[in-house]
Amino acid sequence: MERQTSPSDDAQRWQPSYHFTAPHGWMNDPCGLGYDPATGVYHLSFQWNPKGNDWGNISWGHAVSNDLLHWEVYPEPCLQPTTEYDRCGVFTGCFRPNAVDGAPIALTAIYTSVKRLPIHYTLPYVPGSESVSLATSHDQGLTWQRLDCNPIIARSPPNVKVTGWRDPFVGAWQFMREQPEAFPSSDLCGLISGGIAGQTPTAFVYSINPHDLRQWKYLGPLVDVGL
Repeated sequence: MERQTSPSDDAQRWQPSYHFTAPHGWMNDPCGLGYDPATGVYHLSFQWNPKGNDWGNISWGHAVSNDLLHWEVYPEPCLQPTTEYDRCGVFTGCFRPNAVDGAPIALTAIYTSVKRLPIHYTLPYVPGSESVSLATSHDQGLTWQRLDCNPIIARSPPNVKVTGWRDPFVGAWQFMREQPEAFPSSDLCGLISGGIAGQTPTAFVYSINPHDLRQWKYLGPLVDVGL
């Protein structure tokens, strides 16, 4: 996959000089923004329908930058809804500048894989509609490969009636070290947004094994703010 470095003159004429945009088609959530210290490159992904100007065929676009101002955009999606577990969309997720085992030899994308629609907080939620999956890149983000074990979390917490469960974010949180149910000595936390039906919007908290990003332990909802 080659990078898009010189859009046509006509496209450039209408391209914003400051805000990032997709090469064409429909775009939405930025996702997978992160910095790779091994190469000094910033990575940005975004929800993208490269086939039209309306919502659908939700894929991940990808771009790279050395300064967060000037971006080189790949002309094709880095992840598309091509497997059974994400056939309805590659929804929002996040980026880790390391391999699944924590080694600085690859990049990892953690995303919501969707196999059933529609999903809306006003509709009964079908467990398993959304799952968490991983993809890795061993060539600085040029190409990405899904893990054979996907999805790594097949559904929302089994004893919780949710309204939605998607958009994982992973980061370090010192508070996790104090939780007896968390992985020993791990401060790596996963947050998945959603809500508990009839109770509250919230984020669902997970402890993650930093040496194996496939291992997540559900700890509970982050907050209960009521309806």
